[in-house]
Amino acid sequence: MCIRDRLWRERSNTLLALDRESVQRTQAIEQKQLAQEQYERAEANLELAMEALDEAYLRSIGEAKLLRETGPSPRSGVVPPSLDLSPEEKELVKRGVEFYDRFAQQNRDNPGVQFGTAKAYYRVALLQIGLEEDEQAGQAFAETIARFEQLAHQFPNRPDYFLELGRAYFGQGQLSRWWPSAANTFAQAEVALNKAIALDSNLTEAYAIRGKAYDAQAKHAEALADHRTVIELTPTDAAAHRRLGQLLNLVQEAGLRDHDAALVHAKKAVELDPTNPANRGLLAQLYWQRFNDKKAAAAVWQEELDHIDDPLKIAKKR
Repeated sequence: MCIRDRLWRERSNTLLALDRESVQRTQAIEQKQLAQEQYERAEANLELAMEALDEAYLRSIGEAKLLRETGPSPRSGVVPPSLDLSPEEKELVKRGVEFYDRFAQQNRDNPGVQFGTAKAYYRVALLQIGLEEDEQAGQAFAETIARFEQLAHQFPNRPDYFLELGRAYFGQGQLSRWWPSAANTFAQAEVALNKAIALDSNLTEAYAIRGKAYDAQAKHAEALADHRTVIELTPTDAAAHRRLGQLLNLVQEAGLRDHDAALVHAKKAVELDPTNPANRGLLAQLYWQRFNDKKAAAAVWQEELDHIDDPLKIAKKR
């Protein structure tokens, strides 16, 4: 074999080897993309299923009620007020705990539904609070926090993972206000939500939860700023108007307290969600503070807001 033929063959072999490596790299990339697509599809399908179940097990009672956000300001170690769940609500809670706990246990090692499993543990924690089983709720919060920490570490560019981690830390912190053995994790919630907002500055829920975490740490200026941001992003959020009104009314710092603005936001909350007793309760409270019993009673009795400020219209209506 002449030198030219040998060189040509060596060059051909080299090119073939490079082609095989290129094909293998391409196949590896395609397999990775396919695996990611399958993961995201499974995650999306699971999220749809969870949404339907949440409607039955959680939203009928309310996450805020389960976390006792709508009750009096708690002090650590004080026995919390009863949630006053109806027999039907208690039955829903028990069924919800059974379902989410079974799902979480069956899928705890399934990488395809890590996010769903972490959220299932969070739901178990909430519903255990509904059953006033604080120790079990604390264990479920620890499980969901550990899983969201792992997901956030694996996928540091996913704002939704940091949002859910912040939500779990806030829930754990809220539990600690009633149950002294639980860890106070409001500061950790703040850190996780900072990361979520850094990745997505329009993530309304992150501002809302961070605002509550700030409030729990007596960072009232920061809490007010976050609640105002929520209203800027979603002006029709009645809960955001109520939270801002509550804080403007209760904050102790003279430069932050604003009873007039609190009344404006309380009225807006009722206008946006007139059937919510928490909204009407805040409006009545603010009127009572102003010694205006008539308007306070009207708020409680669900008079229309545009009649509240006009006694003549009330008289005509009657």
